[in-house]
Amino acid sequence: MIKYFTNKSITVFVFVVLMAALLRLVGVAWFYEPGSIRSGALQGFFRGLHDYPWLSALIALSFTLWQGFTWNNLAQRSGIIASSSGYLLPLVYVCLASFYPANLYLSNLVIANSLFVMGLGLLASQSQSQRHSRQLFYVSLLFGLASLIVPETYWMLVFLIVAVMVFKTIQFNDVLAICFGMAMPFFFLYSLNELFAPAESTWRAASIFQIPTSQFSAVHWAAVDVVPLLLVCVLGIMGLARALFSYYKNNTETRRSLLTVTFFTIFGLILLLLRWESLPQFYLILMLPLSLFVSSLLMSTRKPWLGSASLVFVLLMQLISLHHKDWSLIDTLWSWIMPF
Repeated sequence: MIKYFTNKSITVFVFVVLMAALLRLVGVAWFYEPGSIRSGALQGFFRGLHDYPWLSALIALSFTLWQGFTWNNLAQRSGIIASSSGYLLPLVYVCLASFYPANLYLSNLVIANSLFVMGLGLLASQSQSQRHSRQLFYVSLLFGLASLIVPETYWMLVFLIVAVMVFKTIQFNDVLAICFGMAMPFFFLYSLNELFAPAESTWRAASIFQIPTSQFSAVHWAAVDVVPLLLVCVLGIMGLARALFSYYKNNTETRRSLLTVTFFTIFGLILLLLRWESLPQFYLILMLPLSLFVSSLLMSTRKPWLGSASLVFVLLMQLISLHHKDWSLIDTLWSWIMPF
């Protein structure tokens, strides 16, 4: 199975797209709820779009597929994953991004992940072309837009400064470009809203960062809600450890890219722990780098059947997370896996 998905042919491409649609659209056909809307600049837009569930789901599917294939090209170009990996990474990413019914529909985290992929791609091209402040401004501008949609990701400012230090000696004008790029979308929206938006508008800059108390309230997750995702995270951490153990076998550019993705993983993990009560949404950012390490781990198994079994396990965890409340067969399978 792993060998099939590592073939970069049009047949495999079409099969991955169809499999992604099957993984996500079945839940929409069964009328799964889109979940609560997170705070951010586009919350009103997402709330209105959820009145048209199929449109929301198709747009979310398109964004997720674009993220998967773009992330795959970026990882192969930077050397973090072998160029012979084919379309395994997009399949794994779509699977990991499809845990929990709320993520079947378009949300602010889906849009933010798209901006993160674009920003990481620009950051990689910046390191290769040795462009400095101007390119960093574009990267930070994308991350600043993502922070308008998901306010908690303003911590990306710290990640960007650390990531730039991996590639080169950071200068004061680089820090200024990063800070200005991150802040520019907010101040631009602030000036427009203060002039034109009514006081009750959710587009007002002040309301973007007013996160309701309900989004901070503690949630007592059942094991079936948490354990499937944690088991997949274990595979990702194993893949990360393997990549770091073979760190010095790579060339200089691959080492830098690997360090950047590792810092991104740490950032996603910290953000997930800070927003644990919003697990069904904030895990998406962490799944971006973990999908890469899971794919790398699946391809590196000495016995091919073990990699195929691990892929089936990941797919099974996704099905359990998505359908355990509405499909008795999945509930039965989970009771076999976790009898207590």
